[in-house]
Amino acid sequence: MQRYLNATLFQFRKNYTPLTIKKTLIFANLFYFTDAIEWLKAYRGEIDVLREREGKLKYDLAVFGISQPDSFELAKLEKDLAAIELIWQLTDEWNSAWERYKNGNFWTIEMDEMDATANVLFRKFTRLSRELKEKNWEIIETSRSRVDKFRRTLPLITDLKNPAMRERHWKSVREIVGRDFDQNSPDFTLDLIAELQLQMFADQISDLSNAATMELNIEMGLKIINEVWKKMTLEMVPYKDKGIFRLKTVDDITQALEDHQIQLSAMKSTRSEFEMVDHESKLKYKNFKSD
Repeated sequence: MQRYLNATLFQFRKNYTPLTIKKTLIFANLFYFTDAIEWLKAYRGEIDVLREREGKLKYDLAVFGISQPDSFELAKLEKDLAAIELIWQLTDEWNSAWERYKNGNFWTIEMDEMDATANVLFRKFTRLSRELKEKNWEIIETSRSRVDKFRRTLPLITDLKNPAMRERHWKSVREIVGRDFDQNSPDFTLDLIAELQLQMFADQISDLSNAATMELNIEMGLKIINEVWKKMTLEMVPYKDKGIFRLKTVDDITQALEDHQIQLSAMKSTRSEFEMVDHESKLKYKNFKSD
């Protein structure tokens, strides 16, 4: 029986040793997902065989009234395997999501869905990074870093998707970036945005997007003022017996004039502000190029 036990332990170590040598590859993110899954299946299969042998050994020893504790090494292997399987599943989930995002037309991709997916996965990778910190598994930080890098581009994507952005604003974006592109093309994707390195000009683009929003607010404000005066009723009445007419009441007109003068003054101030923003953005671009 002792020889049987020794033989079983020897077989365990024989199977365990090559696995621990090869596992550095799976933990270092040097596999494609399909290869990783196949390797993990094989790894789990070998662990299952070891677990079955352990169970048979414990049964045989029990016949002689000998209690054999569960293998600590085997339990540790199973725990590590479960963790790395989860990491690769999350990595594949992000890879699949990124493939959809980067190849889909920029104007059809859903911001809410991208934001939710990126943040959920980032939180999961962050939790695993803390829980498995002592493992120093490269794949966790690699995957976490990729998701975080995408999360940091979400404000840029939001700025570019701003419906207030008109052709003149996109022209300014092209001038700042120093590259030509057609934002209305079906080929305008996140992959192209990454290739154009628009993230390097995120601050300037954010300024332009904010300016576009202010311009749109001014346009809408002017439209409202215009509609008010289009519908303003001017009631005229004879003035004494002189054959001329005067306004019957001027209260509503005076109030509307005062309100609209204040609004127009604010609009003029705002316009000066975003014209300055556009000028500063272009100066930043020139300084960036000169550096």
